[in-house]
Amino acid sequence: MVSVLVCDDQELVRDALRVVLSEDEQIEIRQAASGVSDAVLALDADGVDVAVIDVRLPEESGLSIADWIRDHRPSTKVVLISVRVSDELLVEAAALGVAAVVDKSAGVFELSRIVREVSAGRNFLTRDVVRAAQSRLEARGFARLANLGDVDRDIMGLIAQGLSDREIASKVYLSPQTVRNRVSRLLTNLGRENRTQLALMVAEYDDLNHRFSH
Repeated sequence: MVSVLVCDDQELVRDALRVVLSEDEQIEIRQAASGVSDAVLALDADGVDVAVIDVRLPEESGLSIADWIRDHRPSTKVVLISVRVSDELLVEAAALGVAAVVDKSAGVFELSRIVREVSAGRNFLTRDVVRAAQSRLEARGFARLANLGDVDRDIMGLIAQGLSDREIASKVYLSPQTVRNRVSRLLTNLGRENRTQLALMVAEYDDLNHRFSH
């Protein structure tokens, strides 16, 4: 029997997930949560085999729960559900050890099958899947670079100068944690793996590099 937690902020969706998954005789819905805090409290008290989590939650992203699970309940497999499965989401989810990302429009039997297979050890976010997503992101990266907001453009320029998050924070008047979060999003959105690649991207993008140098 596969024990499952479902987490969605909408009661109707949460109940629907519970009903749908319970129709599978191999699945037991042990816990239900409406947000990040509820899910963490439930999982901290009693672990499950699989957590089925909506990405969009009112407090924080469902990715926050995946991050907590990775650190505190590593034996629990995570299946994220989303109305839009983007390349950014695939890459970020894989980095947090998520086993699968499922479109909310997936059929009843499809979701149940994925939960069972994830519980058995299958990882749907394979290296090939993630690499393909990263390649698509990289191809779109330079177009996105041109459309960055002023703060992110400033952060990119300061990264290119070799400044730390704390040094950047003092120059853009944000907290170091906020800068770290924005850098993380820049890495994902621009299809880069580390700060060095972001710096190289600035150097390669002549117009942007000219702006940062003056």
